[in-house]
Amino acid sequence: MPLPHITYIAPLIVGTVKDGDKVLADVEVELAAFRGDTKWAKSDESGAFQIGPIAHTELFVMLGADHFSNYTLYIKYEGKKYKGSSGPFGHEPIYLECDISKRESIESPQGLCELMADNFQ
Repeated sequence: MPLPHITYIAPLIVGTVKDGDKVLADVEVELAAFRGDTKWAKSDESGAFQIGPIAHTELFVMLGADHFSNYTLYIKYEGKKYKGSSGPFGHEPIYLECDISKRESIESPQGLCELMADNFQ
């Protein structure tokens, strides 16, 4: 059915990158979406970054079909790529705190980043 609309694949993500108590500047952050879309950003001198959202304009609505999409946030540090966070599609912004010091002891699928707030304005 024709009905133009915006589909959000990944939300706006605002966050910080640190190593323990030390903020990290100039760290590359990558936001990769299920559909192959990717965005990049770098942390500033205070360790802060902002990336996303990833959205598409869709011309049609598939009646009876669920929209499926996931995204993953990666932190690139010292030549290695670490999973920061991941989640389902959404349009509400989220705030993450990413601690690279966790990289040696990651056993949980959540990654290096901790959700500090969602749906903030």
